[in-house]
Amino acid sequence: MRSSISTVSQHDIERLFDQSRLTTLRCIDEAIIQVLTIRQIQKPDKFDLVDLQAFLGSADMDPNYLEGEDRTTWGSLDKQNHYASDLIAIDPRKKEDDFSRFISENAVHLFKCGLGRLTKGDKDLGKRVYYDSTVLKVTSWITCILASMLPIASVLVLVHLELLKTKLWVIAAFNILTSVCLRTLTEAKRAEIFAVTAA
Repeated sequence: MRSSISTVSQHDIERLFDQSRLTTLRCIDEAIIQVLTIRQIQKPDKFDLVDLQAFLGSADMDPNYLEGEDRTTWGSLDKQNHYASDLIAIDPRKKEDDFSRFISENAVHLFKCGLGRLTKGDKDLGKRVYYDSTVLKVTSWITCILASMLPIASVLVLVHLELLKTKLWVIAAFNILTSVCLRTLTEAKRAEIFAVTAA
């Protein structure tokens, strides 16, 4: 009878050990998933961070609005790169191609110089605003027009050339131009760029 009691308790111990091990594995799995999720969260866009710094340093905010330890969390206009390294963006700016990104970041200056009169005022903000989506539509149109004009331009140039050597150099130049346009105006991958320029 003693031997059966000791086997039952050993069996219980093994069952408890297995349950404990499964619980530990679940905790580890959950921790890994949380770490992977956190690593996928993007940092704030530099352009948006500078906007936030400008707002926090503006006359609309009380000069001593942030006085605690968190006053340097977002940096400042004087020290734009001195912000907390663990900042995350809840709704980050959509990553676009290099051309669209450059235009959307620099369009602010055009709107300040008078192009802003073409935009509608925002009833909630009480002033004229522009959105990235508007700028992205414009860059999309520019990309489409350029894409349709490149092949036509190459044919027009080649028709007027006499020497074969010159024609080959022009073809090479247009291939380079096409690959540069693909790289800067689209989000094409290397394989796609190679396939288009090699064709």
